[in-house]
Amino acid sequence: MNCKEGDLAVQIAAKDLKQNIGNMYEVIERAPPKNDGEACWFVRALQPHVTIKNDVIYNRPAGHVSRCRDSSLRPIRPPAPPKAAPAPSRELEHS
Repeated sequence: MNCKEGDLAVQIAAKDLKQNIGNMYEVIERAPPKNDGEACWFVRALQPHVTIKNDVIYNRPAGHVSRCRDSSLRPIRPPAPPKAAPAPSRELEHS
């Protein structure tokens, strides 16, 4: 899984609606998988976006909740804090 609940994520791929690539979402919770079994999330759009249902295209406002494939999303997270350097070995202190 790329995302987890509460993440902010950017859409990096789209099977049908390429115009949604680059859109930002808040990841809400796991959603039922698509027909191919791929993991999905319910996401809240942070700006207007487009959805398709039964071959009809809908313009949706910011705040609209939809389902998105996990593989189409990349989380936006702060960088991990740097790891602390290991403590010097005592053997080196006595040489």
